[in-house]
Amino acid sequence: APRLWRAVSAWVPITDLAAWLAAKGTESTYGKGIMACCGGAPGVSPAVDAEYRERSPINHVGALREATLSVHHGRHDRSVPYTHTANLALAMEKAGAPRFYFEIFDGGHELRYDTAFRWLEKTLAAPAGRPAGKLTG
Repeated sequence: APRLWRAVSAWVPITDLAAWLAAKGTESTYGKGIMACCGGAPGVSPAVDAEYRERSPINHVGALREATLSVHHGRHDRSVPYTHTANLALAMEKAGAPRFYFEIFDGGHELRYDTAFRWLEKTLAAPAGRPAGKLTG
């Protein structure tokens, strides 16, 4: 699927659903929604555990490394800890992802449209396969 898109900008993502539920609990709206999508809580059955793995980006680094991907996360996010993005960044670095950019910014659970659109405009203006800059956290 990453070959279908020229570039992706993701903001404050949950990158490991089971880890997020273990840390945040199952009673929130997010928690209930995740369990509904995955067929129950982690550990209920091998099929449910497989759904959590399949729906968690951290388990798809091999495919994601082929995409031009920019991920941003607020340091003070109370909904999704920024460690989700930090862990994904470490995994992408280990996989040798050539076009992965990330930023841990001084904010919360928010999308900064100006930053997202500026990066997408620069990236889409660059020749295919040649990103137009690098974001750092």
